[in-house]
Amino acid sequence: MKTQDHVHVVMLLQSITQIQNLNDQAMVLLLRERRRRIRRTLRRRRSFWIRPWLATDRRLEFGHYDQLINELRIEDEPFFFNFLRMPPVMFDELLNRVGPRIKKTDTLFRRALSPGLKLAITLRHLATGDKYLTLQYDFRVARNSISKFYPRFAEQ
Repeated sequence: MKTQDHVHVVMLLQSITQIQNLNDQAMVLLLRERRRRIRRTLRRRRSFWIRPWLATDRRLEFGHYDQLINELRIEDEPFFFNFLRMPPVMFDELLNRVGPRIKKTDTLFRRALSPGLKLAITLRHLATGDKYLTLQYDFRVARNSISKFYPRFAEQ
């Protein structure tokens, strides 16, 4: 009887150890899942889809293309030439030639950048060597947008 009791005790201890191992594994999995959920919630959430100062209405009101370039075109052609390194007539001719190739369509979510704006940004970059970040502030177009259209525009 004692041997049989001893065997039962050993088997019981082995079962308890196996259950503890399974519980430990389950606990580890639960902790990993909890940590993953916490990390996901702690990730930085976007506060803006587009920054308010880069919005289309402010670009039209304060941006270089819609304000300064139009003023220079009307009032001071030599400074227009100085700004884009070409006269307004040549700018318009170039825009007529490349505009249809670089024009995008508007979507329900946003208005596409005009071909004239893209051309002005490209010419300003070529004329001055300004970085995309500087052009972002001048023309009120996000630098990642500039970095997407500029290489394609420069190819053509």
